Amino acid sequence: MGHILNGRLSDDWKHLLSALNLTGASPFGTVTSDPGRCVLKAGSSVFKIVRREASTTQQQRAQTLAGEAIILKRLSGIPGIPKALSCRRMRDADILELSFFDGRRWSDLPRNAASDVATLGRLFLILVRCSWRGVAHNDLRAENVLVGAQGSCFLVDFDQATICSRARAFLANFFGIGFKEGATKVALGKLLIERLLPAPAVSGLRRLKLKADR
Repeated sequence: MGHILNGRLSDDWKHLLSALNLTGASPFGTVTSDPGRCVLKAGSSVFKIVRREASTTQQQRAQTLAGEAIILKRLSGIPGIPKALSCRRMRDADILELSFFDGRRWSDLPRNAASDVATLGRLFLILVRCSWRGVAHNDLRAENVLVGAQGSCFLVDFDQATICSRARAFLANFFGIGFKEGATKVALGKLLIERLLPAPAVSGLRRLKLKADR
């Protein structure tokens, strides 16, 4: 059973948050369907929480919360990257506390050439800086880009990120070329195609790819 229904937390998560002194927290941003994981906002912070006893999809992720915190600290000071404030290992759960970042998921926003070009430009700068510090995001989807009301841009969800050489990071982040399987699906180049090409052209490219994969 999912942990969020109609925007509300399930009872077992409410009990856990009470034990963690996070009773005022509410679901936030990139909500996951994994019943063992949750993203919440409380005060001026965002919390990513992974329950210890729950069956989660951790095996499908490159990083634990502790690993994600290490990567975010490596990227500290880059505009558009959340700041890792703390990472705690509690009895019932692991908790990563992040600085607050506000915005709507890019995937939820209607296509608009002017605003999409501006977002791609900001995302380009973020990825250049990440690559220079040797970090490949590896999950660069529109769902993981938040766009603020004033056009600000945040790149979030670094649980698939890896530390590598600058060259490998550039190839993975911009072209999907790298050592991580599936990277060709989540690079900046694909986002550019999806947001700027006419919808019929994008659909046609997807059909061609499906035929090529068969």
